[in-house]
Amino acid sequence: MVSVDTGHLLAEVVELLSPPEGARVDIAPGMPTIAAERVPMQQVFQNLISNALKHARCSDARVEVTWEDAGAYVEFAVSDNGPGIAPEYHERIWDLFHTLESRDKVEGTGIGLSVVKKIVQSRGGSVSVSSRPGAGATFIVRWPKRVKDEA
Repeated sequence: MVSVDTGHLLAEVVELLSPPEGARVDIAPGMPTIAAERVPMQQVFQNLISNALKHARCSDARVEVTWEDAGAYVEFAVSDNGPGIAPEYHERIWDLFHTLESRDKVEGTGIGLSVVKKIVQSRGGSVSVSSRPGAGATFIVRWPKRVKDEA
């Protein structure tokens, strides 16, 4: 466990992903510093932001990362202005190798969101999606302030 400045970590993730010209990733000011494992947290944000950019279907993709204190958790939200996800798919998107679009339309393996869910849940947190067609998507990651082994 190390002290992770999530604002700095997110800036590194955005730099690694190098969003296409016209796309923008906004990180809320004052992101928290928490005790966490750096690499798994980086994987979570990298998968969520990468998915948002990949599925945007527009040249002016916007991704916003915000946070709030939720008691025993820090609640991160990764929101986008993409096409959205119909409610009937909100559970299936977490399944291994599941994609909503055919692989000839969007490059992907269908493992990113299942990896996100596994990482977050294995640390005692949770992840969910709020979305509807035409209204983008918001992925909520509840990351515990104390990992369950420390409790």
